[in-house]
Amino acid sequence: MNEWHAFTAVCARIRTGLLGAPWHDGERPIRWELMIRQSSDQGITPTLAWTLRDDTSLPNEVRGYFAAMLSLNEARNESLLVGLARVVAILNASGIDPVLLKGAAHLVEDLYPACGLRVVGDLDLLIADGRAHEAAEALRESGFAPIETDLPDTHHHLPMLKDASGLGVELHTRVQHDATSPAAEVSWFVENKRPFSFRGLRLHLADPTRTVAHNVVHGQLNHALDRDGRISLRALIDLAMIRKMHESVIDWAELDDRFVRAGHGEALATYLHFGEKLLGQPMPSLRCRPRANAIADFRRTIDPLELDFSGEAQTITFTFSGADARPVSGHCWQIQMPPALFAGASSQAPACFGVELFEDGEPLGPADSPHHDIASRGRGSFSHWADTLYFSAANNADPHVPGHTYEVRMQVPGLLARERDALLRRLQTEFHEKMTAADAAQKRSHEIEIAALRHAHAAALAALEHSAEAQIAALKQAYDARIAALTSNHAERLAQAESLFWQLRKRLERRPRLHRAIRLIARPIIRRSAWIASHWKAL
Repeated sequence: MNEWHAFTAVCARIRTGLLGAPWHDGERPIRWELMIRQSSDQGITPTLAWTLRDDTSLPNEVRGYFAAMLSLNEARNESLLVGLARVVAILNASGIDPVLLKGAAHLVEDLYPACGLRVVGDLDLLIADGRAHEAAEALRESGFAPIETDLPDTHHHLPMLKDASGLGVELHTRVQHDATSPAAEVSWFVENKRPFSFRGLRLHLADPTRTVAHNVVHGQLNHALDRDGRISLRALIDLAMIRKMHESVIDWAELDDRFVRAGHGEALATYLHFGEKLLGQPMPSLRCRPRANAIADFRRTIDPLELDFSGEAQTITFTFSGADARPVSGHCWQIQMPPALFAGASSQAPACFGVELFEDGEPLGPADSPHHDIASRGRGSFSHWADTLYFSAANNADPHVPGHTYEVRMQVPGLLARERDALLRRLQTEFHEKMTAADAAQKRSHEIEIAALRHAHAAALAALEHSAEAQIAALKQAYDARIAALTSNHAERLAQAESLFWQLRKRLERRPRLHRAIRLIARPIIRRSAWIASHWKAL
């Protein structure tokens, strides 16, 4: 089983388990890792898990994985429905009734048999009548914020809005990006829209014909999958479920006419052709034919390395006489085989395999023996290296006497196998070169980041030093100002003290007894003041 076989096996399970098609035995042995990878790439793992829920042949680890994916997606979709109710309530409060698109519409309509089957990324709502910006403003006032994006103003939806929980909302102004020749212009799309009550809130669903139109337009035209020869299997399954529920009311003639007039008739026919081949839903009658080789082109996008290996390996023989062999050492002899058999061979890519050697019709061996074993032990052991065969006779006799006839049989790959090997080697070399270039680019990026960090570090240190110097200068200035103020205050107090001192002296001169008493009381204080001590004798 290769990648394409895994993809078609996934489609077969969906076709049987979801669409009710009969099961056909005889498929290839299943490689679950490939099927899981394909379902994951296509965003349909929960869908595949649901179709296999009762399959008792599943390995336990595969069963556990599928059960977990289905349970987790069901919980997530329930959370999305809660978020949808909050968004619609905000819009209803502003008098806006949105038209649901894509996954949100399918969840609300119960298009799938269970809530957890459809993977939904975000909520897509069509806001007609030019009120999309008003709706976006109402959501912003309720805690949603726009995601930075480079979408042009002419895009078919506004930049995504997200709230704190990660709920994403895209408000569409139209359903098709190409506004010049749309197959589904917005005025037509909102005709016959169906009012729908969701948890007591007002919203609309497009009618089945227009839902099919948007299914085709969104992936095949808006995302250019038709141009690239690809499809979205998730969208194709959506289309299959829409047809299963509403086939009787889908107006295929109207859809055919609209897509043909818009220049997309072949895209519609090719997409429905995929639905028939992969999911078993018959194509309706259309004016355009599907694109030639569409399935083959798509197959190459699923498995680019898949080739047609119908060129089977061939068995060729080379016969030689023992008399032509040349001795090497011990029991080992050698013979040169035609170089043309080994064109393009190397040690990594041998041009032949399964080499057998016969002596007079009897097989020899073992093959691929080490040369020293051939020389020392012999007994028919042999080996080939490029276009040289090293061998020994069955009984270790001289091949020259008597003469023996030897036949070499080998398997040579067909042309396509050699092309495959060359392609794989080229892709491996290109991959190695790209990884080397990526490593070099990452190293350069790291060097640039380190240089930027060093520059920022130096700038931060310089700013810190400048700030420290400024702070020191300010502190010094404040200190000097404080010292000057204290010095000035101290001088004033000294002057006052000196004035009082002379006044006291004059008074004491007139009262000698009081003079002696003061000297006794003031002696401890005098010891503490150098200035008073220096003037005390004057008293």
